[in-house]
Amino acid sequence: MTTALVPTFTADVAVYATDGTTSLAEMLTKLVTTTPAAPAKPTVSKMPAVTKVPDDLAQALGQVPAVFKCVAPATRRALRATELKRLLEEKRTLDAVQTAVERRRKEISEIVSTHFDVVSENTGTATDLTPRDGKGHYRTAQPGDREEQLIDGTGMMWTREATADTNTPSQALLEQGLADGTISRADYLAVTAPSRVLDEDRFRRFLLGRRTRSRAAALIPKITTLVPGRLSIHLRSATPAA
Repeated sequence: MTTALVPTFTADVAVYATDGTTSLAEMLTKLVTTTPAAPAKPTVSKMPAVTKVPDDLAQALGQVPAVFKCVAPATRRALRATELKRLLEEKRTLDAVQTAVERRRKEISEIVSTHFDVVSENTGTATDLTPRDGKGHYRTAQPGDREEQLIDGTGMMWTREATADTNTPSQALLEQGLADGTISRADYLAVTAPSRVLDEDRFRRFLLGRRTRSRAAALIPKITTLVPGRLSIHLRSATPAA
């Protein structure tokens, strides 16, 4: 999703002036809104390719029960050569299985997320203008408003959940703006430390100062990058917590 950052300063800046717990990224997120620009051609999500279980993985899976039957030496002693070799074999088995398990977890998330995409299309929740994440999935879930799909006969449900977008100041954009003249040296110095590295404390003061707020409003879109919230798939109990 392509967006434009628009400083609003609608938040109560007086709160942030006395609250030392609010990070610069949180402050920028509260003081800035995003407006969608003309949508680019969307990346459409695809189902993971069906792959055959490799022979080495099949062999490793067959060895897993043997791994959990092995026990540590009964006494504190140096390991024998055969024990060292056996542990090597166990480690390789577990590494191979772990890699495959993590890959399959990601595939399951992709498959279920694609299900939510199709449901969103069928119900009209998603349109061509609906934002997508980097994998092409619709960002129809919102922070605090997840998508849910009950799994018949299990008391469980799949959910698709989203984290909030954040705004992060960029040293690279700051340097670029100074170099091409879109950022004045006065503003550059106002938000950097003597080493000319972006300084969060100075930036906070620059954002909150009554005399510098208008300059900050012009500076924010030039040096701030939007970090989109992430979508994630979860398996949760369909029974509300007591």
